[in-house]
Amino acid sequence: DKAMKAAKGKPITAAAAPAPKGKKFSRYLFSPASGVICDTIGIKYCADGTGISATFTERYLGPEAASKLTQDMAGADMSTFVLSNKIECRVKENACFKSKGSSNIDPIFTKILFP
Repeated sequence: DKAMKAAKGKPITAAAAPAPKGKKFSRYLFSPASGVICDTIGIKYCADGTGISATFTERYLGPEAASKLTQDMAGADMSTFVLSNKIECRVKENACFKSKGSSNIDPIFTKILFP
């Protein structure tokens, strides 16, 4: 595919790849498949209902993003994370919240990650 050949040698991100399939929430935040959300600001990653996932990151953002994620997040708790839109998702609670530390559930992102 031409887009992939053009990106050769550069990190593959959502911006460099063909438009992702699934629901797009912003230029940087999208859901490529049921139960998965990807964020391409800062440390690029994808997550599912079990937390940040190197497997899904590689599948949807490419091997370089997955490798960087693995290095940058080594030893970190990947079961709680804040998306670029400030929504915090907590696997232990099976929910996403309106902001970090909030108790107000965000129904849209909760439904995406915990279908």
